Amino acid sequence: MTIRIRGWQQGTRLWILRGLLVLLVYLGGGPGLGAQNLDLPEDRKKDASPASLLLVVSLEVQEGVQRAGAVLPSFWEESLAASLASLPQVGAVFQGQLLRGSEEIYGHPGEVGPASKAQGQGDAGSAGASLTPSPAGQEGPTAGGGPGGTAPEALSTEAKSPSLPAQVSPTEKENVLLRWAAPRNYDYLVSGSISLASPSSPRGGEGAGTPSSKEGARVFVRLSLRDVISLKIIHTLEWNAPFPSEAELLQTFWLPLLDAVSSLSSTDYVTSLTIQGLPGTRVRGFTEKPVIIPEEGTAVVQVPKLHSFSWHATTPGHEDLSGSWLTMNEEETLALSPLPLLRNTLEWGMLRGQFGDFWLGRYFFQNRLHLKIGAEQYIVGFYFPSIWESSDVSMTISLPMILPGLVGEWYFGENHQFIRPYVALGALLRLNLDQAALDPVAPLIVLGRGGLLWRVNRQWSFLGELGVDWYPFADGLLLVANQKTQSEGSSPFFLYSDRWYLDLFVFRCGVRISYE
Repeated sequence: MTIRIRGWQQGTRLWILRGLLVLLVYLGGGPGLGAQNLDLPEDRKKDASPASLLLVVSLEVQEGVQRAGAVLPSFWEESLAASLASLPQVGAVFQGQLLRGSEEIYGHPGEVGPASKAQGQGDAGSAGASLTPSPAGQEGPTAGGGPGGTAPEALSTEAKSPSLPAQVSPTEKENVLLRWAAPRNYDYLVSGSISLASPSSPRGGEGAGTPSSKEGARVFVRLSLRDVISLKIIHTLEWNAPFPSEAELLQTFWLPLLDAVSSLSSTDYVTSLTIQGLPGTRVRGFTEKPVIIPEEGTAVVQVPKLHSFSWHATTPGHEDLSGSWLTMNEEETLALSPLPLLRNTLEWGMLRGQFGDFWLGRYFFQNRLHLKIGAEQYIVGFYFPSIWESSDVSMTISLPMILPGLVGEWYFGENHQFIRPYVALGALLRLNLDQAALDPVAPLIVLGRGGLLWRVNRQWSFLGELGVDWYPFADGLLLVANQKTQSEGSSPFFLYSDRWYLDLFVFRCGVRISYE
């Protein structure tokens, strides 16, 4: 912003002309300089065709170039973006200078960053009068020119194959842009430097002349096209030309680069993901339909590269597996090693913390259904006296009652979760041991409860549940009359009639051991 304000003060007419030219290119080129909505990056591809290129541009302007003429440093990158946006195959162009929060990397206005200084050094030789892009690593220029097949006279370009290695690691500034562009599915990063080259020195750099005006001055341009996903340099371009005007920057100056971009295609990268597991395993999350592993034990799917997936795998007779997967390479392997389910259970519990019970059980349907058979008993229990009773009361209580029964439990969530909620429904018979028969007052109990199972490990679990006990064929009046205290196995919260009795807030806790 500081440079733009300063430019306004120095040359108001040039600033207005530049704005009008950019506006005309924007309206005439169609796509424009969009793709700046960081919150909704997917919108930029809805309006563009699937083959449209998405580009990020970033230029470093040497200090000598800034002093040589009236062209604002920011306009070099703006003109490059406008020229690229005018190509029909380009869907959107994002200017790197618009990405905020990177002042330490980009450098302050008017300063030259270390990356651009390094790029401005080296030797350059001259070749033909025109240039087409040469792939990185190839030696010598290739004959060609602008879109019409001839090099524009305004460029007077001198080309040379790049002296840099075929592949150069991204600079710190380029890494910032690549990290921004990759998750937004951008295709290429166009980056480079603009340095000053005097007539006696065809290549710019630290030793290049720095004339006070642009008359007779030449600029040296070094650009590279880098794949955003693979980070490989696809093309490198180098040329020098007379110092351009703003009109030339918007019309003919960037023709060598436009030739290179016009031959590119959108980078639709995919990862070949190999899923290894037991036959019959169903894996959800990578594709719209579940992936079923065949008898060979291996399934291969094509998924987008640089995407994060939340997957869930279900194998009959084994514990479920789930996790997250980030595709980074062209070929990756996900190996599933599920553990066998422990179906059989032993369970000890305490009804209201007073009377113990014992159950044998077994899991079904991927450990979602649990059926258990066992018994509650009132033969031995703890007695909790009230505060009004004497202190010499016994701490145990015994009632001649045992309650065999069957209970079914349905568990929610994955079978390997740390905590699993469940609901239980069952029936108990009340056997009076003194009479050796069903209790005539209340022969049957139907229980309904909800609980939580806390898995300490695969074998050991703790549980707690709360619910109601319903006595459907009971003499409710007699049960209430015989109920003395909570210590005799009844809750202080109940409902009753002469034909039924409902015990509320029945609490139970216990421990369960699972085994094969």
